[in-house]
Amino acid sequence: MQDEDLVFSRTRRLKKKRKNNRWIIVLVGILLIFILSIISAPIIANLMYSDRGANEEGMDDPTALDQENDESERSDIIPTDDEDDEEDGPTDRPNTEADGDLSPKTPDDYELTFVESAEENVVSSYTADWQPILTVQEEPHAISFEKDSTDWKEMLQAATLATGIDAENMQYLWVSGNGPGKVITTYTDRLSSENFRVHIEWRENQGYTPTQVDMLHSHDQMNRFSSNSNSDNDQENITEVDETN
Repeated sequence: MQDEDLVFSRTRRLKKKRKNNRWIIVLVGILLIFILSIISAPIIANLMYSDRGANEEGMDDPTALDQENDESERSDIIPTDDEDDEEDGPTDRPNTEADGDLSPKTPDDYELTFVESAEENVVSSYTADWQPILTVQEEPHAISFEKDSTDWKEMLQAATLATGIDAENMQYLWVSGNGPGKVITTYTDRLSSENFRVHIEWRENQGYTPTQVDMLHSHDQMNRFSSNSNSDNDQENITEVDETN
């Protein structure tokens, strides 16, 4: 009986000792883990901070990636000969938008506005926003009825602008003064036999400008011409003037 108690007592002490050893091992393991965590915490923190700083730096400077992408895209683009020509010689092409269209306008470029007339001899009358004929004359201006003068030529250019009839096709051309800086040209179109009366005025520093056109049933100044001019050649060259203002 005593032997059995002794064996039991030893067995219990052995188990208790093993149990105590197990707890010691567990505590030592926990202690080691705690120590390792304390030691490694700063290292892990530094690594995380460095990664975060790199990401934040990339976010703070978004152009860095764009510049890299642009450089890679530029390296892939090979300029063609046409593109080189555009870069090297853009000044060879006229800049029509900047310079504007300086070409003279024609009668078809204007929108006509028809007006009523009380004259029985007038078929119809019209006006338009005509621009002055560019002049080479200087102020002060004086009307000249000399047929070879610049003033005369510009005067007939204004009539042509209003009717579309060239000076060489103006038959029975009658030019008369109509007040200061104003004249009236009356003529028959040699091609269509239509009769026109064009009111023209001088605009200071600009030139002659038509102001109104009357299309006539009949040439109302035919009595001004000599009855001896009956041939076709005479009719094509008849020109008379009235210099009274």
